[in-house]
Amino acid sequence: MRLPSMSVDHRPFRPLFLPRLQEECAVITGRTAPPRSTLGVVLLSLSLFPPAVLGVVQTQQGNTIRSFQFSPESNAAARQAIAPLFGMPLTPTVRRAARQRLLASLATPAGEWSVDTTANLDINGRWTITLTSPPVAAMQPRREPVRPRSLTPQPPPRADQFPDAIGFSRWQQSASQVLVVRADRRLWLKTPDGIRGFSIAVGRLGHATPVGRRSVVSVTPNPTWYPTAAMHRDAARRGESLPRRVPPGPSNPLGSHFIALGQSIGIHGTNAPATIGAAVSRGCIRMLPQDILTVAGTLRSGDGVWIVDSLESIHKL
Repeated sequence: MRLPSMSVDHRPFRPLFLPRLQEECAVITGRTAPPRSTLGVVLLSLSLFPPAVLGVVQTQQGNTIRSFQFSPESNAAARQAIAPLFGMPLTPTVRRAARQRLLASLATPAGEWSVDTTANLDINGRWTITLTSPPVAAMQPRREPVRPRSLTPQPPPRADQFPDAIGFSRWQQSASQVLVVRADRRLWLKTPDGIRGFSIAVGRLGHATPVGRRSVVSVTPNPTWYPTAAMHRDAARRGESLPRRVPPGPSNPLGSHFIALGQSIGIHGTNAPATIGAAVSRGCIRMLPQDILTVAGTLRSGDGVWIVDSLESIHKL
């Protein structure tokens, strides 16, 4: 009996139904690479906004006063004077305020300090202020000057008693509305009813009322008084302090009106009537409260004002 023959498959064996081998891939961690869109936005922002602009916030923060340093080191009074400026931006207004506060706190009867506040802040926000003490000669005690006779109050002449002088006649014939005679402590005013005279106070020794021809710049009712740095220094020497401003009212040294004549000089009222007739001001012309009302109500901007030392010196104008 013949058995059937079997065919042999000589093809190599290839397993079927086996899973495909996975291709190698990168290991994924918590830090993923930013997408290309994000990189594009970053590059665009750097091109549009340079680093100088991106650092504006840091620059503004560095302009804040964080500490003070004096060169040379000063006493605690100077630090206490500018302590309210701590934490503020270093602006021109802050520089001026610091200088005025230091001048007032360092003032001495013998001399004045020099204060330099032009320095800038360092990277730590520290502001170095340079202080220069008065010269050695200025620190020596000074003898009080003898009070001149001209500084004592003078009894005023009668309002209707006009001076018999050529200079006064010259002023009468001029277009000037006001004549101020320092030596006589007298102000003469042309009014619709005629010429009137008033007692005044003038500048003291070292702050004499300047002579010359001037004109009225403005007439201000109910003025506000702002003491200058020099006034703060004078007050500090006396052991006193002045406010930054004095609003209109009975305690205002300018009184009810201020007539500006330019260069910080003016005619105004006063809250100290006892000083009328003396040389006590810092250059301005003081008048009694009732007298300044008449003068302020008569003068207008542009009116002429003559200020002379005496009637005999009018020809020098």
